[in-house]
Amino acid sequence: MEIWSINVMVLVFVALPSFQAYAYTKNTLNIDCGATTQSEDNTTYLRWETDDEYTKTGNNEFLVFTNASFYPMKTLRSFPIGDKNCYNLPFEPQAKYILRAGFYYGNHDNLLKPPTFVLEVDRKLSVTVTTSLDHVPFISTIESQQLYGKDTYKLMQNHTALYLEKRINYGANETFPERLSIDADEFNRIWKPEEIPSYRSLTPGFDVTITGWATHSENYPPFAVLWYAIEAYNSSESIFLPVTFQEKKSQAAYFVFYFASFVYYPNITSRTVSIYIDGEEKVLTEIPDAYKGIFPVVSIYPVNTTNGTVNVTISAVEGSPLPPLLCAMEVFTTMSEVVSKASDHDYINFSLVLVFFLVLSLSLSGL
Repeated sequence: MEIWSINVMVLVFVALPSFQAYAYTKNTLNIDCGATTQSEDNTTYLRWETDDEYTKTGNNEFLVFTNASFYPMKTLRSFPIGDKNCYNLPFEPQAKYILRAGFYYGNHDNLLKPPTFVLEVDRKLSVTVTTSLDHVPFISTIESQQLYGKDTYKLMQNHTALYLEKRINYGANETFPERLSIDADEFNRIWKPEEIPSYRSLTPGFDVTITGWATHSENYPPFAVLWYAIEAYNSSESIFLPVTFQEKKSQAAYFVFYFASFVYYPNITSRTVSIYIDGEEKVLTEIPDAYKGIFPVVSIYPVNTTNGTVNVTISAVEGSPLPPLLCAMEVFTTMSEVVSKASDHDYINFSLVLVFFLVLSLSLSGL
């Protein structure tokens, strides 16, 4: 099937919505939009439910001819009628959530015309999925996970939303699964593997995806992610990572860096690195031997961007006996217009970290 380019835009709205009240809330919600029966993912152990309880409009559709490897993407709900079609979701007030919506066009209407439409959250935040031609809006999946713990994305402020730009598991290759089991990552995050040829990839040498638990560090990173890293070849060399944002405009970014050192070095128990952003030193952190049970996490916010690119440099401090390393990095932008393109599939996921103070009402509108 022809590959379609899809854009995603996040906007802020100030009007408050009317919404359906629920007598209960759900910490975890996985909706297979358009499905007629529940299912369970054998990899993540997540149970996918139908969307009948959350919306009363639209048509269920099943993609007969599709190369979607992720089963919930094989169904969708389209909305040929109405200016606005809503999903009412039972979220807890004053709580943080990760929200992910998935779209797989799959030529479900046999028109070869991917649509343009708006995805709106509580009328404060909207996402415009834009391609070449206007048509009927649709949605394939909705996932949400409540975040617990006072140290979870702790620099995030109330009444804000963070749009996920990147979440990278450095040193891991394409064999690393995109989704871990819910035991390994209770927040159901998607970690993209990436090797960088100019740096050494540190790998565990065994299947760590069976490691079904997370650390108790800030944001609860999975052990399966921390077992991988990139490392400079010597202590005088830095790790240089240019970060390109999807929107080239002034905006505030939120960076999270994850560190662990599982490689044993005789008589050396730690290394110390400095993190620079656009040449400015932001923080210095010690990375002890991971077998001590300490896995440093460094959050930096706000980072002001102006031209859509930020340069990250991680260097060993003077006198440190070991080179710098990095296991994983997350990059978010706050409440700004965002453009996202699908480069090798005709579907796209966008992720937001949200602080909700109302039951969430999610709606799709034609343009």
